[in-house]
Amino acid sequence: MKEITIEELYQKAERLNEKAKTTDIEPPFVRRNIAKTAERIANAVGYSDSMAILTDYDADGICSAYIMQKTLQGMNPDLQVDVVCNDRRGAYGVPSFVVPNPDTRYIILDMGSNELDNIREKFGENTFIIDHHLIEDEKVRMEFMFDTALLNPHCLNENDSLNADYCATGLAYRIYTELAEKYPALSEQKLQNTIQVMACIGTITDMVNVADEHSQNRFIIQQGLDVIHHADKNNIDETLHYVLEQTGVLNETATAKDIAFNTGSFINSASRMSSVIQDNGAMLMYQALTGTDTGKIDTLLALNQQRKDMVKALQDDRYHIFLQQERFSDSNIAVYVAENIPPAFCGLVAGKLTEATDKAIICLSWHDDTQTFSGSGRNTAGQSSLKEFMDMVVSSPEAEGIEIKYGGHTDAIGISGLNDADLLISAIKAHEQEMVRQEQEITVLRLPVSEMMNPETVKDLQLLEPFGTGFKLPPVLLEGTISNARTLAGNKSWKSFSLTDADENSVKITDWSFTREKYPVDIQGQAKFLAEVGISNFRGTHIECSTVWNQQLFQERIQEIEQQMLIPLEPVQKQTNITR
Repeated sequence: MKEITIEELYQKAERLNEKAKTTDIEPPFVRRNIAKTAERIANAVGYSDSMAILTDYDADGICSAYIMQKTLQGMNPDLQVDVVCNDRRGAYGVPSFVVPNPDTRYIILDMGSNELDNIREKFGENTFIIDHHLIEDEKVRMEFMFDTALLNPHCLNENDSLNADYCATGLAYRIYTELAEKYPALSEQKLQNTIQVMACIGTITDMVNVADEHSQNRFIIQQGLDVIHHADKNNIDETLHYVLEQTGVLNETATAKDIAFNTGSFINSASRMSSVIQDNGAMLMYQALTGTDTGKIDTLLALNQQRKDMVKALQDDRYHIFLQQERFSDSNIAVYVAENIPPAFCGLVAGKLTEATDKAIICLSWHDDTQTFSGSGRNTAGQSSLKEFMDMVVSSPEAEGIEIKYGGHTDAIGISGLNDADLLISAIKAHEQEMVRQEQEITVLRLPVSEMMNPETVKDLQLLEPFGTGFKLPPVLLEGTISNARTLAGNKSWKSFSLTDADENSVKITDWSFTREKYPVDIQGQAKFLAEVGISNFRGTHIECSTVWNQQLFQERIQEIEQQMLIPLEPVQKQTNITR
């Protein structure tokens, strides 16, 4: 296990900050392709009377479309620009309900990389595609590499670790910055501030790597946060100001996590409720964000609260039984078939279960409209690619008869059109040993319990904001005695406990699915586990600590306890309580 200090993280962050402030951080081939696509878009604006943006239904799609529309109309205020968001009730990808207009030039955002032939046939050879999803076909990858109307950084180098890890919002923002140098209207301060905030929200919410050394992700987030910290009705768009105010982030201490879990989740929420309200929620959200009627925002805020209540209700006894079983099972992948759940919630459930079990989870739900299953898959760090695993499973003899569509990222996929969930589960079980976990050296942040309550430590962590994949710091390794496990707010899945170290320093730990089995103790009664630390502004700015479930560390801990006791323990999954 490797330790890193706050000071070492700060030094790393400073180096990255300086690089990320300029486009020099991008590999030359990435910078060149962005510049060429921006130039070609500017040319299209010059000779087009109307353009249309087709975008995905999530926050990345919505934020990237917002930036692109502002950019196009900033270059030509008389240009008619229509925006159509995909409807989450349908399949992922370019919406089939759009009827092309031969006199309109189309820009497709946050989707389309794997639909190139169909897009060109339907919308024309010169259609723009700006996307960041993995390209599955080598021929298509080469098209993206050389056609300046096609922009996807993942096409540029076969070693994907050398490509810029932008989301669609980041790419739209980079096109804006390229064009702002040539079109003075795009540099008007209020517009610039507004676009920077939207770029920040989309980049944070799409969980790109903030520490990516080939993109401006970190700078985009920091820049947007700085605007938010000083925002008022005069220096950003008034509707956006209202959204920030109502989602509770309009303050000088708002963090990346606040933006993601409050503002970003709000922008995502309407599309997730599409099947509930029987309307295209993403389109409603886009219209509300780009309009001036704050009453529409209030309606969507109420819808978001309804969504939160529904997500809590999904975490029922059946959910917790599955979680407990899979946390201690031998396989590295599992399928959860949810009952009475809108298909759009599958990604949320899969993400929560993946985090709680530290394994790949596929969540499926029956779709009445199509009479098929749809859902999402999420993977955890250090495992085989979920996308490649699914490719292998679906093409195997055990999957004969399966009808399915899926795609997305290496470790986050969307699934639709599945005819038989039981057959897919059976095929996955037949190959589950091929979902391999590589043992990794765990890097932990050296942060003793005694320093967690120190106000100076809070200030030190604020200097690192944002950092890491998404916006997480390395976890801390905690050791001590556990006491006072309790339920919060009357919800049995919201729990906390106290940890006391050898020097009698105590800290409150949040665990959303607390069970004693998660914390085996040695003969001295000591538990050892990982916890995520972050900054919370709830009831005063302080360090918040929540548990991180890590299969590798858990197994190492079991072995330590076995050696201490000098007797073999029964398999963990057969025990109800292994504390002694």
